[in-house]
Amino acid sequence: MFKLDLQKAYDSIEWAFVDQMLGALMFPEKFRQMVMTCVTTSSFTLNLNGAQLWILQRKKGSKTGDPISPLLFLACMEYLTRKKEGGPVFENAGVWNVASVGKLVHWLFTKADRLWVLWIDHVYLKGTDWVHYQPPPDSNWNWRNICKVRGILEGGYQGNTWVASPGGYTVSSGYHWMQGSHPPVLWYKDVWDTWLLPKYSFIAWLIQRKALNTRVKLHRLGLCLSDHCVLCEVGKETHDHLFTECDYSARVIAGVEERLHLCFTGSNQIYSKLRKKTCRMARMVTCYMIWNERNVSVYSSPAHSRFWYPEFHSMCITDWYSKWLLW
Repeated sequence: MFKLDLQKAYDSIEWAFVDQMLGALMFPEKFRQMVMTCVTTSSFTLNLNGAQLWILQRKKGSKTGDPISPLLFLACMEYLTRKKEGGPVFENAGVWNVASVGKLVHWLFTKADRLWVLWIDHVYLKGTDWVHYQPPPDSNWNWRNICKVRGILEGGYQGNTWVASPGGYTVSSGYHWMQGSHPPVLWYKDVWDTWLLPKYSFIAWLIQRKALNTRVKLHRLGLCLSDHCVLCEVGKETHDHLFTECDYSARVIAGVEERLHLCFTGSNQIYSKLRKKTCRMARMVTCYMIWNERNVSVYSSPAHSRFWYPEFHSMCITDWYSKWLLW
């Protein structure tokens, strides 16, 4: 289970990321400039007893009450659920915490004009160069951890300058520098197709990762008495069996292919671009229906008749496809 503080995210979203998101979603440059002008020009006026004291400029976050703000925030959320590494993005909380402490490390590297930096220099550094400073063994635990983070991030610095990304150090740049790059997978466009409902994409992603709680997996963990497939009652319920080898699943797939005049396996180079896309979508929906029927059979009711229900599923999927095509 993941818990996300959306209010905090709404108030602290980086403007640079909003601009990057708009570019990645291929919005026109002129539109991006107009949106970013609206986002970055907001300010606050601080009044005390009716007198205006000063004007505060926003640095990040969405403007509360602006009609465009919730739309941009939802677009950013959608953008974060797509990634070439193969799935939805979940930040590594431990690495993110280190990157957050890295902001303090960066202040010390750059000798930022902050009271905290002056206090640290007076109490701990005492004029010593931060690059070569070593904390005493009996120093404060928090201070030792800040020094430890300096050792983690020092590879991203040349002297006192953060060179791992343009524009200076940010928590995001520190996080991505520590995470490194990951090779893209070949199937991410198929699974995370924007035409698919999220529930179909999510199950397809779990299938690709072999992360579904199959009966073989549950049996190995001692959570299931049998590891046999509940749909065909013949083979062991692995991912490969459930979606390619199971007789029940094979009949569902064959029925869908026959009714839609598609071929899920083998070469489909003769198909048009739209035909290829709809073929991939029909395959994802078919896998979702198979997994859903498996869950119904395991947790809700006995397995349905193996002689007619696959054909019924084929008709349901074909009906879904026809309605989607007309839409």
